[in-house]
Amino acid sequence: MKILVVSRYENAVRHRSEAEILIGLAHHGHNITVLTVANSPLASEFQKHGILVLDGHPTQKNDPKEVARLRELIISHGFELVQLFNSTALFAGLRATKGLKIKIFTYRGAKGPYWHELPQYWGYFHPRVTGIVCVSEYVRRGILAQRVVPAHKLHTIHKGIRLEWFPAISAAIWPFATTDESKIVLTIGRFDPVKGNRYLVEAAGTLSSHHDVHFVFLGAGTELNSLQRSAKQLRNADRIHFLGHVDDVRPYLAAASIYVQPSLSEGLAKSIIEAMAYGLPVVSTRSGGAEELILHEESGILVPTRSSTALAAAIDDLLRQPTKAKRLGDSARSWLARNLNSDVTAQKYHELYTSH
Repeated sequence: MKILVVSRYENAVRHRSEAEILIGLAHHGHNITVLTVANSPLASEFQKHGILVLDGHPTQKNDPKEVARLRELIISHGFELVQLFNSTALFAGLRATKGLKIKIFTYRGAKGPYWHELPQYWGYFHPRVTGIVCVSEYVRRGILAQRVVPAHKLHTIHKGIRLEWFPAISAAIWPFATTDESKIVLTIGRFDPVKGNRYLVEAAGTLSSHHDVHFVFLGAGTELNSLQRSAKQLRNADRIHFLGHVDDVRPYLAAASIYVQPSLSEGLAKSIIEAMAYGLPVVSTRSGGAEELILHEESGILVPTRSSTALAAAIDDLLRQPTKAKRLGDSARSWLARNLNSDVTAQKYHELYTSH
């Protein structure tokens, strides 16, 4: 099958799982073309597996010139299926394929869109969309509950990984961790309300008696300033650190002691998967997709959303029981190896595409 994939492959680490799907599809005999950003760090990897890589990912959702170029590309190459992995690609792709007989697949990594995002409905749930790939059952059930898309169009496929993508690389050096006993509690993600970071800041404040524990926040977003202001009011403010966005989170995960995901809603957090791959004990809220990754008290700890008290108690438990923390981290890594394999993901995409 001739397949066009439109996606931004800007980060070799964060986009590796998605890239592996395309490599697996190529191994299944599909003719894959990727339309992505210029100088994608994954271009050479795609090319090694016979995947054609083209620059020209749409920069806007409805630029007439970009839509026309995309339409010309689709017609001239005779693509039978187009996979649109982000919202810009989706809106441009829907316009470019108008009137064409072609399969259109979209992707949802979060439970929305929501009713206040009416244009999103005309996009993701457009009647010409053949199928929607959901990153988790939580996302699929959330969309199904909105009753705007028939169940047969919704398909859950977890993004798989390979543990060798997460080698024992040089760990980050924490200038503030002054003793060998220092512990690092890490979280990674956008700073916006749905990520629940304010509850983790509050939890950090209640754990100020742990003088050798530092809380590290990696990321950027609209809530950064308010989070920093809240942290400055705490007794352990000197042990709460906001280090900004980083392109490669692996050195920081390799140097952390505990990973925390305080989200209010989460499709299937890459950061949880990456933390599990490094054998970190994970504390996560019961925010949706996390419950498809973590077995409570077996491969991590699950707590209620919007509860700084529950987050603090779980972190405190792991700090006081290093043997338990190691057991949970080891179990998480083993679970990934058994249950979240990129070969299985590619096989499911192959079956989906060929059955429609």
